[in-house]
Amino acid sequence: AEDGIRDAQESRGLGDVYKRQVVHCLLSGTKAFYSWTVHQGIEVVRQSCGGQGFSMYSGLPTILLQNYPNITHEGDNTVMALQCGRFILKSFREFMNEKPIHQSLEFMHEYLKIQQGELINLKLESVADLLDVNIVKQLLQLLAACQLVKATNIMIQASSDGINVRDSWDKYAGIAVVELAEAYINIFSFDNLYEAICQETNENLVSATTDLLKLFGVNILLQKAHQLFENKIFAAGHLRILEEGRDKLFESIRPNALVLIEGWNFSDNALRSAIGNSNGSYEQLYQWAKEYTLSLIHI
Repeated sequence: AEDGIRDAQESRGLGDVYKRQVVHCLLSGTKAFYSWTVHQGIEVVRQSCGGQGFSMYSGLPTILLQNYPNITHEGDNTVMALQCGRFILKSFREFMNEKPIHQSLEFMHEYLKIQQGELINLKLESVADLLDVNIVKQLLQLLAACQLVKATNIMIQASSDGINVRDSWDKYAGIAVVELAEAYINIFSFDNLYEAICQETNENLVSATTDLLKLFGVNILLQKAHQLFENKIFAAGHLRILEEGRDKLFESIRPNALVLIEGWNFSDNALRSAIGNSNGSYEQLYQWAKEYTLSLIHI
């Protein structure tokens, strides 16, 4: 993400003020959705560990509590997401007036096709098609375009009903704008991770992380598939392809999952966990339980 934001600062053909607005949009959006994702991920890991995950000895409740403030401090996430979405809508006006926009907003070209009822050139006939990175990216862009259609239609309908811009923003379009910002940040994240993978020379690492990248995209598409159906991009059979593709990616990633996780090389001191320490045993759990104050009381 850092490289992508730096690229936005150095974009050619865009005014300095606009470039600063792009950077603010990206910083606001990534702050919001990355901290939400981390929080949700920690909770999934905690639940996956069963009763041990609930125990303070696992270290996970502490990590969860330490992460809680990130959702609010340095900018409340919902406010940050709305700022990101507001800029996207502002850029959309520029786009419709045929003015230059940042390359991360290229999904807006798909908006025109959807609104005008053009036939979308989507090659998604099998799981093999889905496992093409370019197909996943195209689908993410189409999804963002669908969210843009939804947000702009709400604003247009409110205006036709005589509702002023501020009220239509505050009372009607807010949720759709947050969803639009999320779709945009997902594309930004996908593009930046793919760019980093392309610079890697280790073939095994490239293969494993590319599968992770595709799983990231497919999981998003499964969560938001209804938008693609509503806009007649998806047809019968596409949801099945997504589900089968996700399962195939799980199968491919599973042998490398532990290595990918351990690759972060978090220290025992940082995790402070009796079930996730570097020696790979549960002896620490037994030792800490023995040293617990109540364990020393003779009954």
